[in-house]
Amino acid sequence: MPADQIIFFTQVLIAYIVIIVCLVNLCLYDTNVCLWSSLASGTIDYLLPNPTLKSKHVRVLSETAV
Repeated sequence: MPADQIIFFTQVLIAYIVIIVCLVNLCLYDTNVCLWSSLASGTIDYLLPNPTLKSKHVRVLSETAV
């Protein structure tokens, strides 16, 4: 396996471990709720791809080009 794939899978594995630890702490304990929820949402944000709009490219002519 190339080194890039090992690094990628290690990062994903660590992110899933962090999310599981956050969810366990949120479910079982009432302390530091803000900390655990922020850490979980930040990690989920790291894993999700950036949203993009799939639209047709429409060329708009400006009034000065006419």
